[in-house]
Amino acid sequence: MQKTGLLMTALLLQFFVTLGLGSVVAYYNTYDRAPSGLIVWGQDFSGLNRIQVFSQLKKKLPNDVSFKEQVYPLKLNRSYADIEKWLDQLFPVTKDFRFSDLLTDIKRPFIIISPSTLEVNKEEVIAQLQLLSRQINKPMRSATMVYSDGSLETTAGEAGQELDIEGTWLKIAHEHEQKQIALVVNSIPPQPNAADMSKIRDILGDYTTYFNSQDLPRTKNLRLAAIALDNRLIPPDQVFSFNDVVGERTEAAGYLPAFYQGGWGGDMSRFQYTFTSCPPS
Repeated sequence: MQKTGLLMTALLLQFFVTLGLGSVVAYYNTYDRAPSGLIVWGQDFSGLNRIQVFSQLKKKLPNDVSFKEQVYPLKLNRSYADIEKWLDQLFPVTKDFRFSDLLTDIKRPFIIISPSTLEVNKEEVIAQLQLLSRQINKPMRSATMVYSDGSLETTAGEAGQELDIEGTWLKIAHEHEQKQIALVVNSIPPQPNAADMSKIRDILGDYTTYFNSQDLPRTKNLRLAAIALDNRLIPPDQVFSFNDVVGERTEAAGYLPAFYQGGWGGDMSRFQYTFTSCPPS
């Protein structure tokens, strides 16, 4: 009976020694390798070391964006840093062998390190798209109508364009494995356009008042209001607001204090009177 107990003890001791040695060997073989079954962005990274995983993930991020024939490089330094932080969880740093490192390595395949947290850094991309919009955005030019030599002459407008920042970000987030991604740029049709202007065949009305053009502040105020109203098309049954179109008469908008109705943008009453006094032809 005593021999049987000693034999069982010896077998158990051998088992634990073998298990311990096997764990140590396994630790040295796998501590710097990605656990089995690690799949990120559709790719299996099982058994790769940290450098290999980072290199492969980096290749799955875009290099640049484009619009028409122009290519704009993307800087994804913060996105790369986010990947490094994620890899810190996957590959804990160890300076030498410790028993706690062994336990960590044994548990590592069972620790859920979600790859869903990996994505292109949104703030980083949005900031670059906002800068790009300054180069890409172009205001539309309305069609115009000029009364010259007794007839109405119409000039065609020109469509503008505007970078869709949110739409482009969503495209980059969903298609980030493409090395070059086309920007989402929306066209802005001219309003009014040439077709709208062509419907106007006659002068609907006119009215004239006079002022001293040597009064420079007053003249500038009237000119700014006229520019805001020029070629403004009022569709049938629509409400027109002078204040909405001209905007606030402030220093920031370029208006000056004028003698008539003192204050910034003075003498708008003359403009409004002239404008609303046009009798229909």
